[in-house]
Amino acid sequence: MSYTITLTNRTDIGTNAEYRNHFQEPLVINPNSYVQLINVFMEKVNAGNPGDGLFLTIPELSFGNTYWTNQSNNSEKNGCIAMIGDFPNLMPVSDDKLVSNISYPKISLNNAGKIILNSLTIQIRTRTNDIVPAPTLLNSAFTIQITDNPMLLS
Repeated sequence: MSYTITLTNRTDIGTNAEYRNHFQEPLVINPNSYVQLINVFMEKVNAGNPGDGLFLTIPELSFGNTYWTNQSNNSEKNGCIAMIGDFPNLMPVSDDKLVSNISYPKISLNNAGKIILNSLTIQIRTRTNDIVPAPTLLNSAFTIQITDNPMLLS
């Protein structure tokens, strides 16, 4: 089974930096599946950059043995699936957009059995593992692919 999912912060559940998207039908993730971030869109307010690098975590996928090894306060099981970069403009006087369509690494979820999920939570974190302050961000969207066929991933 394969899914391509775009998750946006246009939801009533959460903030601009941590939000949950519910699905009309549950996702059924087969054993030995993979997840890959396909593209990113983020927009921030007129403020400085929220951190030295931004990371995307999906806690519901924390069984994938993703490692956070770049800073203290690390957690082996936090669901980090990608370092998404940083906003290109370092000046606090301009709005900034981060758009990325690069091939992020495919992450093995290492799930032995089927996993059924009714929602996914997006967390945008700094390199210190803190969730980005919600007022810093305006809009965001992330497209991910979850599949048990690694040949479908780039």
